Amino acid sequence: MGFESISAKLDDLIQKAGGCAVVDGGFATQLEIHGAAINDPLWSALCLIKEPHLIKQVHMEYLEAGADILVTSSYQATLPGFIARGISAKEAELLLEKSVNLAVQARNKFWDTVKDAPARSYYRALVAASVGSYGAYLADGSEYSGNYGPDVNLEKLKDFHRRRLQVLVNAGPDLIAFETIPNKLEAQACVELLEEENVNIPSWICFSSVDGVNAPSGESFQECLEVLNKSDKVAAVGINCAPPHFVQSLIQTFKKVTDKVIIVYPNSGEIWDGIAKKWMPSKCFDDDNFQAYAVRWRDAGAKLIGDKVDFLPFEHESKYDDGSPLADSDKKKKEPLHQPKGKHAVELPNYCAGLFTRSGCLKVLVNAGPDLIAFETIPNKLEAQACVELLEEENVNIPSWICFSSVDGVNAPSGESFQECLEVLNKSDKVAAVGINCAPPHFVQSLIQTLKKVTDKVIIVYPNSGEIWDGIAKKWMPSSKCSADDNFQAYAVRWRDAGAKLIGGCCRTTPSTIRSISKVLKEKH
Repeated sequence: MGFESISAKLDDLIQKAGGCAVVDGGFATQLEIHGAAINDPLWSALCLIKEPHLIKQVHMEYLEAGADILVTSSYQATLPGFIARGISAKEAELLLEKSVNLAVQARNKFWDTVKDAPARSYYRALVAASVGSYGAYLADGSEYSGNYGPDVNLEKLKDFHRRRLQVLVNAGPDLIAFETIPNKLEAQACVELLEEENVNIPSWICFSSVDGVNAPSGESFQECLEVLNKSDKVAAVGINCAPPHFVQSLIQTFKKVTDKVIIVYPNSGEIWDGIAKKWMPSKCFDDDNFQAYAVRWRDAGAKLIGDKVDFLPFEHESKYDDGSPLADSDKKKKEPLHQPKGKHAVELPNYCAGLFTRSGCLKVLVNAGPDLIAFETIPNKLEAQACVELLEEENVNIPSWICFSSVDGVNAPSGESFQECLEVLNKSDKVAAVGINCAPPHFVQSLIQTLKKVTDKVIIVYPNSGEIWDGIAKKWMPSSKCSADDNFQAYAVRWRDAGAKLIGGCCRTTPSTIRSISKVLKEKH
């Protein structure tokens, strides 16, 4: 069976949905809202044993919200995991089958109620059987590191996934969804398994990412997708359960290295604590912000879009209005998000350094006697050059730093690379340090690595809390901090070890945040 026939069902759904179909959202989150207790190694799969009716209910809620694809509750459902709970192998296989059957039943029931409705805006949804990574089974957070240890090889990963895949395929889903794959080795295991088992329904393989650039293992996506691109068993590739901030640049990366359908379904931007087994208590994105992002992802080239872990059915409703996915979003043209700064000493915000005349802002600040000049949230190469030339023209003889912002974790907001932006800065002895400020903390480590490759200057980083400024409503999104002080403290150690010499906080960080950073960074080693 050729690639075209295997992927035809998925391609047909995408076409019917207007070129971009919608995947469902956070399953465990919605189960908890309905009262399910899932703080367990089996996670949402626990409901297959105890409360299967809730699983079917959540599937129905996502269908009503406009989802075109249901992902089954089998992400954490593994035969070893069930057997460890005292369940027989046969019973465990029946639970895997049940995960597919519940989704199919919900899909069929919903379709029976809407298929004859006039001017319907729904399509017959597809059911994707979820296959979580080996790290998900370990429940130690290794699906976000890719570090499975020296004893895990290709054959061991294939053996781990094989019987579960066989059972799920035989249960009759429309698709197979390999999720949160953290490294090239497991991606290769999935592909070889599809070939060995001669699976003839479309599959997608999704990676996670913790830096917005590479797989969690540190391998590039070009490396990871090499073997996937050669297989006609894999209909789509993409990203799931990564922060939304990463997605647009990752789509652009994928577009360069694959011709397959691209699927993205990130989380809400919160951070999973693999030790405490919980999400950090915050919500970085609401449905309006996710809606705006979804339009960008579609326009960047994603054909399947959803949200995993922390998004709820009502947030999918914003993707459907007049019957076409994401249509309503196109009608609401928003201004670019701008992130205002908190107060720091001797700061020069990015109003356009070229407007600072000899009697202007820079000269006034220099004459006031500060120790340093801080150019902050610079968005492009042009303004960076203006800052440097101004320092030269005014013969400023106190050290300066120039910090850029970043909205994708890879480039300056203008889209220019930091290699381009730092060319002129590297030539000036007026600039003592360069870095990043008022960007989300998730971006910082990979950005330090980028800066280290293109400059020998001191590197400074002081990100915000991870919250997002709404430039229309003129307010921060109403949420608690995305990075609590303890988490910011852990980040700070990584940033120092990556090469940053000056570390602090920007918008929505507090004295408590700085106290936690200072404590850990000033400890004697």
